[in-house]
Amino acid sequence: MILAFYPFRLLTGKIAFSPGESGRASVMRVNGSRDLRQRFHAQYEGLSEIEVEIPQVNAGKYLYAALLDENGETLLDRYLLIGSQGGRVSIPIGEKVEVGKVYTLLLKDCFSEYEVRTLPIDPSVPTDGLLQNGEVQEGRELAGAFVYSVPLSKKNDSSWNGDPCAVVSCSASGSQPLLQTLP
Repeated sequence: MILAFYPFRLLTGKIAFSPGESGRASVMRVNGSRDLRQRFHAQYEGLSEIEVEIPQVNAGKYLYAALLDENGETLLDRYLLIGSQGGRVSIPIGEKVEVGKVYTLLLKDCFSEYEVRTLPIDPSVPTDGLLQNGEVQEGRELAGAFVYSVPLSKKNDSSWNGDPCAVVSCSASGSQPLLQTLP
């Protein structure tokens, strides 16, 4: 009898916090002399990935990304192949974080130069400042998403329909999770 319920604890959904496309987008360059830091408040304890938009790669093929805690200590770091074209890049995190605490995504070059897309701050996305080389970039945040992995159950998630291929995502335009079924 217990085995019949066990698989339901393994089902997870993804909740993504992403800024809406309101206002004018701009880009910020990351290279050997410029880094970029996005502070954010953790919303769930399973931080699955962070997505960033890289519209252009000027030199090299790699980026360096690190997740920092409140004290600036590195929790993890990644070197990622972004290629020469850029696009939407997923930075795998897969770490437990403490809900409500402030964390920082650090983007640096890895013998490369690339541009990162930014958008005007969306109040529904829990970010806490975008910095380039320690200087606050007023009114801006990274274009992309903070993606959390959360356990699903019929009891505590009214938006889940029982489909193990369903993905729950929160868009900045609405506060309610939206249910999407993967093909």
